[in-house]
Amino acid sequence: MHTFTPGPDRWKLGFKDAVLENFKFLRRYGYRLVRADVTFVRYEMPWYSFKRRFYVNVYHARGGYDLGVEVGPRDDDCEQATLISMLRCANAPEVEAWRVGDTLLRGETREAVQTLVPKMAELVRRYADPFLLGDPEAFRTLKKMNREAYAVWEEEMHRNAPKRYQATLAWEAKDFDRVVSIYESFLKDLSDTEKERLAEAKRELAARATNWSDLGG
Repeated sequence: MHTFTPGPDRWKLGFKDAVLENFKFLRRYGYRLVRADVTFVRYEMPWYSFKRRFYVNVYHARGGYDLGVEVGPRDDDCEQATLISMLRCANAPEVEAWRVGDTLLRGETREAVQTLVPKMAELVRRYADPFLLGDPEAFRTLKKMNREAYAVWEEEMHRNAPKRYQATLAWEAKDFDRVVSIYESFLKDLSDTEKERLAEAKRELAARATNWSDLGG
């Protein structure tokens, strides 16, 4: 996730400073700042605080503009908790409204970053307490939920396999009307790539309609 080199102007979005300001509360848990870059800030729990040393990553994807938070133990194969998974474990109502981690929070402008980072911090403060404290039961619950979610995803992928194949053929043939028609028949089960293709197909159709109108068609 953090393998790309950020553009020279990414500092203008103010991500690092926004994180340092809004995630100060992590100090109360004993976390210390160990890294602060333009797109990535990391806090760690000192080795003597727990049997296992925990970390918190707050990132602004270098290859894109997705914002996110990760919590987990170092040197362990334990599940890593993302913001969306922590909200789900807490049965937080914001899951449906925010769609964090599925479509992800995107901060493409300074205004967006300065708005979304405080909101992420508030969600962590409100719902991530068991993970920040390294509660083993919280991570066991997370692992169980992830297994169940994967099983559902696998079932959905299999159920819509024929439609996905037909949509791919239509996409390759640039038959955007058919792409839209097929994808809209199973909207709730679309992957991120399929959502992007659906959006692009709609843009292409809208552009064609505009061009046709300009020609007096």
